[in-house]
Amino acid sequence: MCKSKLIYISDPPLQLYLGSEGTCFYLKLMMYSTSSYLDRKLKPLERIYRIWYVNFSLRLWRFWLQCDKVYSLEKNYVTPNVQRCVELNAHGLVSSNIVLKTLNMPHQFNTSQMGSQSCESFFRSTRSVSSSGSSQTNFTFFEFEVDRSKKVDVSKKITAQGVVDGIKYPRNRQPFQTENKQNDEDNANATVPIEELASLEEIEIEIMRAQRDSEYDLGLLGKTEIVAF
Repeated sequence: MCKSKLIYISDPPLQLYLGSEGTCFYLKLMMYSTSSYLDRKLKPLERIYRIWYVNFSLRLWRFWLQCDKVYSLEKNYVTPNVQRCVELNAHGLVSSNIVLKTLNMPHQFNTSQMGSQSCESFFRSTRSVSSSGSSQTNFTFFEFEVDRSKKVDVSKKITAQGVVDGIKYPRNRQPFQTENKQNDEDNANATVPIEELASLEEIEIEIMRAQRDSEYDLGLLGKTEIVAF
C-alpha cells in the first residue's frame, strides 16, 4: 500500500474503474487502516478519522452480510482477527490521545512505534548485544532486565543523537543506497511534531464524520450493486 498508484486506485474519481468499485473500496480500507498508525505525516485527528472510517465500514459490511443468507461471513468478509484488530486499534488510538493529552505529553503520541515491529526490532537488538567472545543469543528475563535492555537503550540513544547531529551510521542505511536518496527518505519519513492533541469534542466530530462518510461510500456500492467484494 506504499505505492502511489495503489493509493490513487484506492480513492479514485467515481468515473474510473467502473465495475471495480468494491475492489477500490477494499484497497481504501487497507490503506486507511495501515496509514492511521504508520504514516508519520498525519495529524492526530486524521489518524482517528481514518481508523474509525475503517471500523465503521467493517461494522456496516458485516451487518449487511448478516441481513440475508446470500453471502456468508466466512467467504465474503474479513477474518475475525482483522475485525477485532481494527476495533481495538480504533479505541486504542482514541484512548492514547485522551491519556497523553491529560498528562500533557503530546510528544509521546508516536503511533509508528506502537506496532509489533518496533517490539520485534528491540528484541532482535537484545539478542545481538552478546559479547564478541560469546555465541549465546538466548537469555533469561533477569538478564534482559538488568543488562541487555540497558545496552540497547544506550545504543539507540547514541544513534538518535547522531541523526540529530547529522551523523550517518552505515548499518542503518540500506545496501546500495545513495546519500541523496537517504536524505530524501529521511525527509519523507520524518515525524510531524505534535504540539497539541485533539480534545474530546474534536474527536467526537471526527468519529461522527467517519461514520457518515463510511455510510455514504457503502451506499454508493449498494447503488452500483458491487457488494460482494
